[in-house]
Amino acid sequence: MNAQKISLGSANFGFRYGVKGRCQLSAAEVRLILDLCRQKGIDSIDSAIDYGTSQIMLGRLGAKDFQITTKLPGLPNESVDLEHWVQEQIERALRELDTHSLYSVLLHRPKDLLSPRGQALASALLSAKR
Repeated sequence: MNAQKISLGSANFGFRYGVKGRCQLSAAEVRLILDLCRQKGIDSIDSAIDYGTSQIMLGRLGAKDFQITTKLPGLPNESVDLEHWVQEQIERALRELDTHSLYSVLLHRPKDLLSPRGQALASALLSAKR
């Protein structure tokens, strides 16, 4: 294996996810998983605003020592100020995760960049990065 990084997926920390949607982990199970990751040197978590209460769970259990990536949901259909929307989504993630910074931000629907608002979305993401 030639992986440079291993990242823990967190979808089933916040809602029923997995094979046939059967699994949502308890706080105790998530705590054990985070502890094991720390012991093994896995320091990266993949999360998303659309993962139910996953980010809230991570914030409550204290995942600040991990490099956390979150995904923004797909663009809302109505016409909104995208710079404000992106900033609002990132601030929500920071609040829920109880942290002051994110390792990276992804798009759940990267095809949004090809939409008529794609340029504005890209600009809003770059502005948030600064």
